[in-house]
Amino acid sequence: MSKIIFLWGPARSLSTAMLKSFQMRNDTTGLFEPYADTYYFSKDRMTDMYGDRPELWEQTGEVVDRQLLSIDTPVLFLKEMAYFGLPYVGEEIFKQGKHTLIIREPKACLRSRKAVRKNEIGEWEFGFTAMDQLWERIFNADEPPVVIEGDALRNAPEYSLRKYCQAIGLDFQESQLSWNDGNVRKWTDEEAEAHARFHKTLESSTGFIPESDMHYDDNFQFNDAEWAMVNRATAIYEKIKPFAINL
Repeated sequence: MSKIIFLWGPARSLSTAMLKSFQMRNDTTGLFEPYADTYYFSKDRMTDMYGDRPELWEQTGEVVDRQLLSIDTPVLFLKEMAYFGLPYVGEEIFKQGKHTLIIREPKACLRSRKAVRKNEIGEWEFGFTAMDQLWERIFNADEPPVVIEGDALRNAPEYSLRKYCQAIGLDFQESQLSWNDGNVRKWTDEEAEAHARFHKTLESSTGFIPESDMHYDDNFQFNDAEWAMVNRATAIYEKIKPFAINL
């Protein structure tokens, strides 16, 4: 039976870089957002913003669960956005998995998200509401969930990864610190345009890029509704942040 690790996060939290790091291990199969097609294209979908893909109409949560549970690998690392997976993940795999969270300041997430996404970003797809629901579902005061902070990860990757691996019961591997190819998987023709925007930085990288090398503009261009959304998300971030193991 595989050791199943879920990494749940909001969008633009460094979760895909974390996935790439775990794909470099010699004992791990790392998968990118296995419930995303269910969310966008299945008969149980939450939105049709990307149109129809009939070949994915039957890709329900139950189907994804069965596919994941059938994978034979020492470690199965599942990078998933909470708002994608939470409506669909079944109890069997949810109970079998170890749940870990990656968080990042909401204003940084939204700045990054607005730079790459064409569609309007609503409250649910901002991701923090789902993270809060997940937190309430998995929180145990005697053994709190493993939390890693995204910007702290990128600024001190070896320290952060060593702490994270220890917390989930794995030995850290040096291979996790770098890669030759930042692609997390081969995209279909339908996916290629969007993911070229979403993962341009990662796919051209060879490792974690510190904040100082990103030359961020701190002039956040948010409207009043977006600031209100950020403020609500910040309350959730601040609730979870004290449990981050790399701060």
